[in-house]
Amino acid sequence: MRTNKLYLVSVVFLALVAISVPTVVFAQQTPTPDNRDIALSQTLYSDPKGFFKIRPPDGWFINEYSSDPRGKVDFNSSNTSSKAQLKIIGATSPFSDFSGLLTDCRNGAERMRARLGGTSSVKEISKFNVKAVEIRFDVPGKFKQLQIQVLLGKNYYTFAFGGSPDQFERHEKVVLRSIETFEPVFKESSGGDSTSHIIASKVRTAELYLSIGRKDWALVVVDEGLKFDKQNKKLLELKDKCVK
Repeated sequence: MRTNKLYLVSVVFLALVAISVPTVVFAQQTPTPDNRDIALSQTLYSDPKGFFKIRPPDGWFINEYSSDPRGKVDFNSSNTSSKAQLKIIGATSPFSDFSGLLTDCRNGAERMRARLGGTSSVKEISKFNVKAVEIRFDVPGKFKQLQIQVLLGKNYYTFAFGGSPDQFERHEKVVLRSIETFEPVFKESSGGDSTSHIIASKVRTAELYLSIGRKDWALVVVDEGLKFDKQNKKLLELKDKCVK
């Protein structure tokens, strides 16, 4: 079995060092006092490599990695060195099961703690309706990072949000909300497992959009889900809420 230990190492160090200047910025929407901490981009980001879709924080710059065969992107709160960053990586999974992922995360986190100092923690959580691993790094006064690693279908996804402590705390809410809009894309969607993942993802995302008053976004997601299951009761209920 191939291991993926370099993923954790590269994610941490790419967040700690200067990143190449991003070239694209999502259109701004003016947040109101009520939605300032949940402002998401009007533009849905679709990974060019076909691994995922996500609605990033409003106004954040993006940096893509065209030469990397994986789906890989940085969303940056600023185009200066003082910024928060959300990095997402999607790839075919090298792990045979969740236990392999969990072991690799624990080993990688311990190596990073030993090298960088500070503290780290690794725990099993539920994310996107499946088991996932949450990793936190804290180098006091210098750097904080949250990672989420998860297996969905045959794919492996890493989310890494980090920055200086003040940048981390300032942007944590909107980044967590952005991650909730994440939708995996399965290249082979005819199987029962893939279809169930797709439906669950569409339901979760539509519910999120409804919770922040975006019936238009929710309706698009619901209609996408109904292409896979026209009679799905939950999706039909959500569609009714979208059109009322």
